[in-house]
Amino acid sequence: MAGGVDDLVGQVKLMGDGLDERPHFCWRCAATRRSVDGGVHLPAQVLQLDDFKKAAKVFISPDGHSARYLVQTTLNPFSAERWIRSMRSVTPLRSAQPNTQLADATISMGGYPAALRDTRDYYEHDIRFIISVTLVVVLLILMALLRAIVAPLYLVGSVVISYFAALGISVLTFQYLLGQQLIGACPHWPSCTGRGGCRLQPALVSRMRDESPRGIRYGVIRTLTSTGG
Repeated sequence: MAGGVDDLVGQVKLMGDGLDERPHFCWRCAATRRSVDGGVHLPAQVLQLDDFKKAAKVFISPDGHSARYLVQTTLNPFSAERWIRSMRSVTPLRSAQPNTQLADATISMGGYPAALRDTRDYYEHDIRFIISVTLVVVLLILMALLRAIVAPLYLVGSVVISYFAALGISVLTFQYLLGQQLIGACPHWPSCTGRGGCRLQPALVSRMRDESPRGIRYGVIRTLTSTGG
């Protein structure tokens, strides 16, 4: 029992030393929170550890002006949820920038999910532009070829309807019936087919006009037989 009491006395003294350090530690943390720079208190002795120095080489640039954060999750990197999470990961960092010395710092997101997200964003912007320009150009060509307004609108409208029909059938079949998510490039494939139809329409309509002096019915039959196939 005497040995246990001696051990207890030593532990109490050790705890007393720790309690003496606690006010200084709390004061430094409070001063850090009150400072303009903000941040988190890091004991000075940690900076001297070999493990910290090794990690610093990976996460901090040699000049000390850039830092890397490693974010790991259990989400599928190919899923849309992971792409959304990668966007949300940057929001807390940017919200912490104002009123600090890092207010003008640049924050970037790297990694496979972020690259997929950027590719999707660029792709969605480009595909809208490509489809819009293609439809306008084909509409103008058809108007000049047919010297009409209503007929070219019908022809271009049929291509647009075919595009949405193909895309809708794909979504219903794969996502709702088979339970498989479509990849981001899927909207591009029906548009390729639609643009193919846009390129064929001027040839088809031009041939129909050439074959129609004897009548529209005869011209349509001749056009579908010779050009439609």
